[in-house]
Amino acid sequence: MRDPRTNIYLEGFITLFSLLGLIFSIIYTVQLHHAPFFEYTIDNGPQITWSRSGSGTLYFIPPAFTLILSITNILLYGYVYMPPFYGILMSSTMVLAWIAVFILWLHCHINIFDFSDDDGFCYQRNLYSGYGNDTYEGVNERLMVAAMAFAVLIIIIYALYVILTLGQFVEAMRIRKAHRRADEMGHGEGTTTPFELRRQGERDGTL
Repeated sequence: MRDPRTNIYLEGFITLFSLLGLIFSIIYTVQLHHAPFFEYTIDNGPQITWSRSGSGTLYFIPPAFTLILSITNILLYGYVYMPPFYGILMSSTMVLAWIAVFILWLHCHINIFDFSDDDGFCYQRNLYSGYGNDTYEGVNERLMVAAMAFAVLIIIIYALYVILTLGQFVEAMRIRKAHRRADEMGHGEGTTTPFELRRQGERDGTL
């Protein structure tokens, strides 16, 4: 990113959204665990159990990991330039990961894929239907809606991250190209400043 402060702005939003998403996800997980459920079996064994579904890790691990990552990035790159390759790799990976998390959250909450037999990672299949606006009895619908809303915001921020870091990478390549041209012209012996390289690039169209 051209200005190191951009890192702080983006990571600050990610930290805030992941923290709020973590809070809602933890409360949602606790309600899931304590919600009334019915037992049905296949081959005399439970089809879906709390431990088989991951004990709620599907909901609190993604925002917790994102929170730790964003704080680490702020500490490492808050006031210095983030390496473009790291920025592109990190942000693109997080976009894809959060899209997958959002789809899983949505599926477990409303069964969008309509799995009937092999859906053991969704503990919600054990729960009774809720009343009014609540999909499941004993689970507040607004908690999952809030968590998914913050997931969407995190996806948007990381998508912006990808765009900005790609721009940074392109700019870095142009500056390197200008530096090589300066070397070829006999101005790369330590006398050409980065400002002069940038001005030269702007004049010849490489920047």
